[in-house]
Amino acid sequence: MHTFPQRANVLFFLAVLVTVIGLSGLSAGQSLSCSPCTLSFGNVSVGQSKTLALNLHNAGRTTVTISRVTSSKAEYKIGNLNLPVTVGAGQNISVQVQFTPVARGSDTGYLAVSSTARNRLTYVSLSGTGISPTPSTGSLSASPTNLAFGNVSVGSNKLLALSFRNSGSAAVTISKINSSLSAYSIANLQLPATVPAGGSVQASVRFSPTTQALIRGYLIVSSNARNSTMYVVVSGTGTSSGGTSTSASLVANPTSLSFGNVQVGASKSMSASLQNNGSSGLTISQATVSGTGFGFGTTALSLPMTLAAGQSVTFTVSFTPRASGASAGTVTVVSTALQVAISLSGSGMAAGQLAVSPATMSFGNVVVGSSKSLTGTISASGSSVVISSAGTNSAEFAMSGLTLPLTLAAGQSTSFTLAFKPASSGTASAVASFVSNAANSPATEALTGTGAVSAPVTQHSVNLSWTESSSGVAGFNVYRGTQSGGPYSKLNSALDTATAYSDATVVSGQTYYYVVTSVGSTGTESGYSNEAVAPVP
Repeated sequence: MHTFPQRANVLFFLAVLVTVIGLSGLSAGQSLSCSPCTLSFGNVSVGQSKTLALNLHNAGRTTVTISRVTSSKAEYKIGNLNLPVTVGAGQNISVQVQFTPVARGSDTGYLAVSSTARNRLTYVSLSGTGISPTPSTGSLSASPTNLAFGNVSVGSNKLLALSFRNSGSAAVTISKINSSLSAYSIANLQLPATVPAGGSVQASVRFSPTTQALIRGYLIVSSNARNSTMYVVVSGTGTSSGGTSTSASLVANPTSLSFGNVQVGASKSMSASLQNNGSSGLTISQATVSGTGFGFGTTALSLPMTLAAGQSVTFTVSFTPRASGASAGTVTVVSTALQVAISLSGSGMAAGQLAVSPATMSFGNVVVGSSKSLTGTISASGSSVVISSAGTNSAEFAMSGLTLPLTLAAGQSTSFTLAFKPASSGTASAVASFVSNAANSPATEALTGTGAVSAPVTQHSVNLSWTESSSGVAGFNVYRGTQSGGPYSKLNSALDTATAYSDATVVSGQTYYYVVTSVGSTGTESGYSNEAVAPVP
């Protein structure tokens, strides 16, 4: 009687080879990676927010669907991502991650990205530190600090301009302005008034004497600036007659207009007003624009015009730059009262550029009547871009994921989805177009795909081989299980006399576990061999 060795020695070696038969060749699977995989937000003031960009890339050959993105901390949030989202082979999407600390100290966390990729979960490490909010650094100054009105007839009034400038790095709010004497009051400034960091606001001070005397006092300006209380000296003399005539007084509000950055070819308009603060009528005869640069103009002023006492007129000043660079100008208004001027400033910016990625989107083979989706990206550079319309020139290609009109700041990007649903077999091509105010409008992307009659069939088999470790063996039995350690089911119906076996009954996406036993001439079967693992693509 033949004696078989112990289980560990029955079979010396069991090897496994997975072969893939079919047109598709060896599948590379799916893989979702992150870049960067660690986001460090640094120091952020408590209650404030900071946003960083995260790129998710599909390095595989098939489409990946992201179903969920989970944050371990409420302080970290995801923006600009509508789930589920599909990432085409070789494509990537950009995700905005925001950190808003609620307390001081170090704060760490992570994002878990769930998808259909081979690595079902992709983790992104997060870190940041909450710090105390920076105290206000606003600093307010007045110009001039001494207003001298000269002689003004009793019963009339005179206005002089007063400017408040904030030279600090935080906005300042002027809460109230009190006068030490009733003869002086603030005009043309609505309180409370906010003065932005590095900016200014304009006001007028009215002198209305009721007695014939030198009247000297001061204004008390209260704000939340570092210098929370500020004083402006005022002086003037009330007279019975003569002196400066104030029966007609023309005041402009505001006295300066700043248009900021405006794209070349675009236009921005701002309003200004002219008011007669005197006691008699006046006539405006002329309003001219002068200065350096191009693009300033006025509308809604039909001259000559007459303004009765207390009457005002509103008009529009426009800035339409025709070239890049700073422009400055002045609107000068001539009337039967004193001449007034409004200073103008603005800067022309070159038109932005809109880029589409990828330049060509290829969908490959898609079964007629079914659909395949891929993700693309549009990004702005140079200056902001407004996308007014987007679409394709073929009914077989459909675009989604964009809400128009859409404004992209310089350096900003967003994703969109294109779906290919072939109506017939054969090669199809189209163009996706994005119409905007960019210099290169319309930006385009080439689209290609092939309608297939049926999906290609891919067959798999697992080839096993082993080494016989003892003599007197009549044959072998091959067993298979779906989990490590069994249970196992025998595959061969008759004793296998060879030291190799091919299993063609495997299913794609499943992992199998194989063992082999030897059977002696008397029919005695050995224990299981070592286990071989075969993951099927």
